[in-house]
Amino acid sequence: MIFKKGIIFGCFDLFHIGHYNIIEAALNRCDTLTIGVFSDEAIEQYKGQKPTIPLRYRLSLLHAIFPEAQIRVIATRQSGYANDQDIMFVSDEYKNQILVMTGPKFKGIVQFLPHTSGISSSKIKEKIINGEHYDW
Repeated sequence: MIFKKGIIFGCFDLFHIGHYNIIEAALNRCDTLTIGVFSDEAIEQYKGQKPTIPLRYRLSLLHAIFPEAQIRVIATRQSGYANDQDIMFVSDEYKNQILVMTGPKFKGIVQFLPHTSGISSSKIKEKIINGEHYDW
C-alpha cells in the first residue's frame, strides 16, 4: 500500500547501510517522504553526547543520497512532528519503546521496518575507537 505522506526520524550520525536501507524502504511506501534529522543539540540532550558528524554534513549527505525526500531539522524530541503525516516509519529495533514523536494528534499509522542486523553507528564508533576493523 502506498501512502501519501510519510515521515522517518533519526540522528543519521555516521551514516551507514542500515540508514540507507530503512530510508529506501520508507521511500517505496509513500508518495512524499520527510526525513526528520535531529539537530546536534537534540542528539546531545537525548544521548548525552554530541554527534560525531555535525548537522550540516548529515543534512548534505541525506540531500545528496535522497534528493526526492524532504529533509527537516528536528530541534527537540517533543511530540507533534508527525501530526500531518499519513504514516510514520520506525526501525523494528524500537518496537518496545514509547514513540514520543507521534503526539496525541497523530492519526496516521506507525509501520515498523526491518533493522539491518549487525550494524549501528554506536558499533562503528566503538570499533574505530578500539582500532578494530568493522566486519559487516
